[in-house]
Amino acid sequence: MKIKFLIASLFLLIGATAPLKSMAEGEIRDLRVMSFNVRHLEGIDNVIDASRTAAVINRVVPDVALIQEIDSVTDRSGKKDQMAELGKLTGMFHTFGRAIDFGGGGYGIGILSRQKPLDVKRIPLPGDEPRLLLVAEFKDYVVACTHLALEEDARMESVKIIAAEMKKYPGKPFMIGGDWNATPSSPLLQAMREYFNIITPQTPTFPADKPVECLDYIAVDKDCVPEKCCGRLLTGTASDHRAVSVTVSF
Repeated sequence: MKIKFLIASLFLLIGATAPLKSMAEGEIRDLRVMSFNVRHLEGIDNVIDASRTAAVINRVVPDVALIQEIDSVTDRSGKKDQMAELGKLTGMFHTFGRAIDFGGGGYGIGILSRQKPLDVKRIPLPGDEPRLLLVAEFKDYVVACTHLALEEDARMESVKIIAAEMKKYPGKPFMIGGDWNATPSSPLLQAMREYFNIITPQTPTFPADKPVECLDYIAVDKDCVPEKCCGRLLTGTASDHRAVSVTVSF
C-alpha cells in the first residue's frame, strides 16, 4: 500500500517561478514535472528551432520533462536526434521512445530527466497510428509519458494498460503526463480519474496561440496524493501546444 498524503493546495500560476533544488541533490522532496507536445520542435511560425523549445523547458527548470511528437533522425528534421539535442541544451538525461518509423527515422515520445533512470519500459498502446507508453523508474518515483490515439476506443483501451503498469510500482508515486487527445469532460478523462488525480490546470492548451481545448495533462496515482501541489500553464508559441507543469511535495 502506498503512503497517503493530504492535498494542501492546487492552484494555477502563469509566468516564471523560482527554480527548485532537484531531488537529485537529496535535500528536499519537491518534484517538478512538465509535459510538452513539441511538434518536432516546430513552432507556430513553422520553423524548427531546438534552442527555442529548450528555452521553454529551461524556464521551468523541471526535474522531469515529458515530451511528445519528437523526431529521431528523420528527413524533415535534418536527420537530427532531437531528444539528444534537447538533452544537451537542457543538461538533462534523454530517453526516446519510438512509436513509429517515419521519414527515414523514428517518431514518438521522450523523457528528459535530471537523474538517470534506473529502468525504462516502452509499452505499445493501441491506435490506428501505433502509440506508446514510455515509463521511467527512479529511486523515489516513477514517471510515464504518452501521446494517446485519436480514436476514442483506442484511448479507452489504453487506460487499462496504463493502470496495470501503474500497479506494478507499489510504494512509489507514479506520475503520468502527455497529450491525451481528449478534453476534461471526455470519457477518457473520466476513466483516468478512476486511477489518477489530474494535477495540472484543466484550461485550454491547444492551439498555442489561441487555445480553445485542453488536451495536455499531468496526473498522479490516487494512492499517492501530494502534500502540496502547484499546477501551471505556460504561454508561448514554440509549438502548437502549450506546455503544462506541476510542482509536488511528497
